[in-house]
Amino acid sequence: MHPPTVVAMIAVQLIGMGVLFLYASRRLPDLRLLWSWAIASLAMGAAHAARYVIGINALPPSSVWIDTLMVLSPLLYIVGVRELLTQEPVDANGATFADVPAVPLAQARGFARRRQWRDVLLFTALFLVVQSAVTYGVSAAARFVLLYSVMGLLYLSMGSIALLGMARMGRESAMRWPIAAFGIAILVLASLTLTRAAVIVRDGPITVSEGWFTAVYFCTLAVMVALLAVIVIWSVFARMSDALHRLARHDRLTGALNRHGLEEAI
Repeated sequence: MHPPTVVAMIAVQLIGMGVLFLYASRRLPDLRLLWSWAIASLAMGAAHAARYVIGINALPPSSVWIDTLMVLSPLLYIVGVRELLTQEPVDANGATFADVPAVPLAQARGFARRRQWRDVLLFTALFLVVQSAVTYGVSAAARFVLLYSVMGLLYLSMGSIALLGMARMGRESAMRWPIAAFGIAILVLASLTLTRAAVIVRDGPITVSEGWFTAVYFCTLAVMVALLAVIVIWSVFARMSDALHRLARHDRLTGALNRHGLEEAI
């Protein structure tokens, strides 16, 4: 399939996924849970749409901002993965399972969330400066090598975070399977992205828009986008299932085991 056509398809998929996440977040008790996923998907979709309009391997001044959006997106996805794995589930009234002890915990997580967003902005600004210097001071090939190397490493970090989080979950958690599927899919994407950077180093910038590996990369990316949208929604529902399971076994105020929980423990 013609790579620009696949890029346009990916842009439509990502924007649609961002809109889906925005709609789903409005229906969740914890409204922040999918916000980073939505913003990341919309940013990546906008970047692919812009690349389709100006050309995959074009070098106008706006290309640096497009590259920055493409790096910002996996950073936001990492924030989303961490929130999905670490946030305390809430009930329909927005309360945690143990309101009193959860207050300092919520404050600590709020501070951690602000620190994550600060780190995202700092990393994005640093990448913008370095990418500008590489694009206009080195070569076009170096620009794409840096872009796909950074993205590949961020995907590698995201997949590792997901799999490590899955390993810490209890065996009864419904989130184990969707998080494992997400981590494996992201690691596959990371390997393809890093391989794409190596191919550009070997064959030059012409391989950004031509060649058999470019076609394979973009087609695989299109499949991954559709797959990951399903996995993320699956993870959210699994998280809600874990929340209901915990509510059935624990006292809402103290977090201690109730009668059903004690019967299961015994």
